[in-house]
Amino acid sequence: MIKRKKAKCPHCETLHEYSEVKFSVVNDPGYWKVQCSKCDESFGIKVLNPSESSMALNYLVVERHENTPDAELPFATDIVEYNIDLNKTSHEFDYTAESVYLCDSNGCDLEQLAKQALNSSFKYLKEQYGVVLNYCLSNRSPDYEFFVARLPVACPCGSSHTAVFYTSFLTNGHIPQRPEEFLLADVDGVALSNRLTGLFTKTEIMAFLEKLLIRWNLKASTIVIASPFVGHQYLSKEDKLSIWNWLLSQLDHRKAIFVTRTNTLNSYKSLLCDQEGLNYEMLKEYDLENRVVSADTKKNDFHAKFFAGIADTSAEVLSGSANLVKGPSMENCSFHVDSRDRFEQRYWSRLNVKSRIQMAQKRHWIECSNLNGNWCAVPKSGTEI
Repeated sequence: MIKRKKAKCPHCETLHEYSEVKFSVVNDPGYWKVQCSKCDESFGIKVLNPSESSMALNYLVVERHENTPDAELPFATDIVEYNIDLNKTSHEFDYTAESVYLCDSNGCDLEQLAKQALNSSFKYLKEQYGVVLNYCLSNRSPDYEFFVARLPVACPCGSSHTAVFYTSFLTNGHIPQRPEEFLLADVDGVALSNRLTGLFTKTEIMAFLEKLLIRWNLKASTIVIASPFVGHQYLSKEDKLSIWNWLLSQLDHRKAIFVTRTNTLNSYKSLLCDQEGLNYEMLKEYDLENRVVSADTKKNDFHAKFFAGIADTSAEVLSGSANLVKGPSMENCSFHVDSRDRFEQRYWSRLNVKSRIQMAQKRHWIECSNLNGNWCAVPKSGTEI
């Protein structure tokens, strides 16, 4: 068993994250002498199995002991054990939901064709992933963010497309075991504005948004979610929290900005306490709160709803009348692609909020495809994927 814990430095209260190993039979009580990551002062942490347990920044553990603690060493007494991760992203491409990628000529569902291409190619993608992983584990290489697959898709109308799938590139030894671990991020040759502009139900628009968030997780450097409300007043507390959990699970806090009203943010904090028994202020004290929420990007005098994926030079924008909630009522919706500068002028600067859209940084990824019957995976880098 591994227990996840955080301890405050007794000198400056800086949090130190660590994992304590507990065996089912025999455990060795002991302690660590730790050098604080902020103030550099030394302090102790009592820990089971000090040799097997580890700290997030393990070099801070300067001594490991399995004997009586040093009486002169100040020990951490403010320690929390936790089993939650409110910042974990959890994407799953839903092929049964309303489709985003349709052929412009005959309306054919290209998502289903892309899925077929993925299933038939998966064993080769898995092999290439393993080859690259073994190379990266045995050689110095950049931190590759994603493993991207480009697969040909033939439409019955005769047109050819390329589907873009991706999965996180992990160096912990994990190799994808299911095709579903690859997410569909694009099918070229599709005019999304034709598909996503018109009248749709709230449920359909939320399906569009979820698939766009998967797309933007790969392609965008910043994702903006601007909506004054999450859910509506007639929903139960359980259903409201379910919408919040869905939304936050789609947003990587490192690139997402959520703009909403103060009352909406406060509603989430109350729901956490009422439904999950989690005190938001205590979560924040131990750096366990959701960081998209804690960014506190508030604006109380707006009613606009728009969602955007901003890349180095361009921005994709979905907007309309629907709040963040599912339902059968009809809402207007539109999609367009703009330059980044024009988006910032017409949307972002008009909001006048404290957060800034970050500049695109150089990224590294692995790109896999079949070239003339041979599967290969090559490293790529740039500010846009």
